[in-house]
Amino acid sequence: MKHLQTEEQAQPDANSKRKAERLHTTPKGSFSSWQGVSPTMATQSGATLIGLMIGMLISIISVLAILTLYKNLVHVSIDAAEDASHDGQVATALITAQLELQSAGYGIENADGLHLNASDDGSEIRWRYYEDSQYQCRAIRETVIDDRSRSLTLFEGDKFCDATTELSAVEWKPLSTLTKIVRQQAITEQLFTFSVGIGECSPFGVGATSKHLIATMAAVGSADLHNSTTDITATNYSLCVVSTHPS
Repeated sequence: MKHLQTEEQAQPDANSKRKAERLHTTPKGSFSSWQGVSPTMATQSGATLIGLMIGMLISIISVLAILTLYKNLVHVSIDAAEDASHDGQVATALITAQLELQSAGYGIENADGLHLNASDDGSEIRWRYYEDSQYQCRAIRETVIDDRSRSLTLFEGDKFCDATTELSAVEWKPLSTLTKIVRQQAITEQLFTFSVGIGECSPFGVGATSKHLIATMAAVGSADLHNSTTDITATNYSLCVVSTHPS
């Protein structure tokens, strides 16, 4: 009796063992049969690593292209604003200079080149006139502030301003700033150039012509600063100085 009972207990244990072996034994090169999926039916689903990397690369290229476009647009806008300011400042300064220069030779008989002349390099024009029983001396000069900044300044005679002293020997002190030009890039050339000559002209363009000193002012515009290969003619202003009468 006890022997039969032991055989009955052993039989289920053997069956359980065989069942476990069938479940955990997988034929070589295939999935276990309880999964119910053939090896040829297994497919990749979702995004692959290579696909993600390609997508990221395309995104980076797109962002770089947009940033480049933005940079170019902003750069063009800044340059346009700077150029407009430059040309406006130049025009305003030269108009003011013309008004100041009309006083040259005033109150002086037969005022000539002794009383109105320019420096050899053309960076300065100076003159004298007689008012309130004394001689007054004035000069307009381009001043270098730094590599990117220039100013056009009006000076007055501080010492040695009399009837006969050469204007180049007068000691000057600043009176006012006609304009200040600041660029993003370094300014490598002289912006304003002055010269004085003699010619037949009509002051203010009215009446008969006669011999007078003619002051010429030239200024480099923004277009010339951008173009290093093509020679662009500078803006020129010629002024017939009414109070001068050279022989």
